[in-house]
Amino acid sequence: MKKIAIVTDSSSGFKNLEYRNLYVVPLTVTSTYDLNGKKITKSYYDGVDCFNSDVIKLLENKKIDLKTSQAPLGECIKLINKIKNEYDEIYVIPITSSTSGSISTWKMIASEYEKVFVINQHMGGPMLKWIILKFLKMSREGTLNKDYALRYAKKYKDIVFGSMIVNDINQLIKGGRVKTLVKKILNLLKVNVIISLDEKGMNFNGISKNYEKGVNSIMKYFKKHNKNFSSENIEEIMFIRNSNETLKQKIDECIKYVKSLFKKSNFIFSTCIMPSVLVAHAGNNSLIIATKLKD
Repeated sequence: MKKIAIVTDSSSGFKNLEYRNLYVVPLTVTSTYDLNGKKITKSYYDGVDCFNSDVIKLLENKKIDLKTSQAPLGECIKLINKIKNEYDEIYVIPITSSTSGSISTWKMIASEYEKVFVINQHMGGPMLKWIILKFLKMSREGTLNKDYALRYAKKYKDIVFGSMIVNDINQLIKGGRVKTLVKKILNLLKVNVIISLDEKGMNFNGISKNYEKGVNSIMKYFKKHNKNFSSENIEEIMFIRNSNETLKQKIDECIKYVKSLFKKSNFIFSTCIMPSVLVAHAGNNSLIIATKLKD
């Protein structure tokens, strides 16, 4: 039986070696601010020395410019060299290429190592959870192989999708996701922005005045996006939030509302804390709702 390692990045929300044979490379969060005319820059490793609550505080300071970047090339190569002799194959599942350049870096690394394979899929963040846990389980059972992993990654776009409610669009502006003119209009209207997360990447998908109406719009989008979105086919709906306690109360209400839409369902409702690198992208008080359909 082949011994297989899974490598992913910190946007997944996993900790390094949280599961046996799972390795996590931290993405980078960088803060820049002006001190007496001098630019002060500090870099942090997501999930190592920078967490959800840390980014929330940094974003509250409007004088701080916050950006994210992929894991340093040297750190990625260092990890592969450290584990390559322990495994027969190494599968790398990075954040989607639509939001990060990580996959290009990993493909370059893979070209130098025969046993390293990049599993290209369309998702990032905690929505990587399902593919990672599936591959770890199959690896333990001895049923995982490269061809299956690549086929399943292509299928992933049909069974995993999500949407994000963004309360503060300033970070999306900095990331080039929203044009300045649109920003002025949205700020004037004081509404939340709904962003779809699917095989096409991150796309503007509407506005809402509050989280409840936003959730309702997202449910409608899910039904429109995938004809199989029904209580019979859903495996799990996951709410990805920041650590703000006020927001937690609103999300509890949103979960209650979504449950009311599927009264006779027996699928899983789960919540998790948004990794700091995602908060840096989406801003404070953002909420991601992700759906996993049955395989």
